[in-house]
Amino acid sequence: MAQVATALATSREYANLTVAQDYQAVLGRVPDPSGMKTWSDGIMSGAVRSEDLQMMLYSSAEFFAKAGGTNATYVDALYKGILGRTAGPAEIALWTDAVSTQGKFGVTQGFWKSYESALRRVGSGYQRYLGRPADPAGLATWPVVLLTRGEGEFRSQLVGSQEYWNRALARFP
Repeated sequence: MAQVATALATSREYANLTVAQDYQAVLGRVPDPSGMKTWSDGIMSGAVRSEDLQMMLYSSAEFFAKAGGTNATYVDALYKGILGRTAGPAEIALWTDAVSTQGKFGVTQGFWKSYESALRRVGSGYQRYLGRPADPAGLATWPVVLLTRGEGEFRSQLVGSQEYWNRALARFP
């Protein structure tokens, strides 16, 4: 089962789907042909990990402009987009200063690679692949795996699980 998951996750179809979904999720639009080709080629060649594409789009000039074009509105948009919550005034102030010193990519990376973000992505992964909320054991285990070994490892383990297989058989007999 894990071999099938790996083959799917390294296919051109998966790369294109990832690019299209990430553009929609982060930028609210479909990718232009050039963006689709560039990012899909990067994923296929291994130069870009599919799990890092959203982080890169969040640090883009387009996302910054869409967020309002100021460091404070950008930070607020990162909280909403990556962490799924609003930020308090102290959090906005802290990260607004960090944008000036670390740049947009550094700040976005700080959000994306946070434990809070990993918890949220684990919950989303459980919903997407297993159709249910993450259980306490999963919430205790998977964020660390996701942060240390990558989202691909997390995804492969879920898609390679007996639970996923049983769910797929029930959906596609």
